[in-house]
This record gives sequence, structure tokens and C-alpha cells, in this order.
Amino acid sequence: MLIGLCGAEIVSKKSVGASQGILGLISYAGAAFAGIPLAFMQQRFGWDGYFGLLAGGCVAAVALLLPLINARSQAQIATEGAK
Repeated sequence: MLIGLCGAEIVSKKSVGASQGILGLISYAGAAFAGIPLAFMQQRFGWDGYFGLLAGGCVAAVALLLPLINARSQAQIATEGAK
């Protein structure tokens, strides 16, 4: 859910629909295919490998979202430019 909010806040008003569509497509594809590699990992490496993969995915997600921590929205940029 927060990814959609980030996508809506960072882009301009004209691009919100497109960004939400792209993020929705990626989200649905990820949800549809999420079980296949996780089931493979659990069968091949056991529960330790399964939870290790999930922990690694969490670390990767944090690392990818970290650059957005100080990103300003289009509204913030517009109000700063108007001053």
C-alpha cells in the first residue's frame, strides 16, 4: 500500500494514473508468482533457507527504498518554488 502512495506523491499530477497502473501491474505479478520460488526454496533448502530468503528480501526492499526517504513530493517542490 505504501508503495502506491510513494508512487502517487513523487510524480506530477498528470502522471499519477500511469504510475499507479505500472505499480499495480508489478504488484499483481509479484503476488501471482510469489508462491512458486518460495515453495521451491522450502522444498530444496528447508525452512532455514525459506526464512533466510524472506529476510534477504526484506533487506533488499529497505535498501531499494532508502533513497526515497528524503524525496519531496511535487506539491512540496511547487510550494518551495512559489516562495
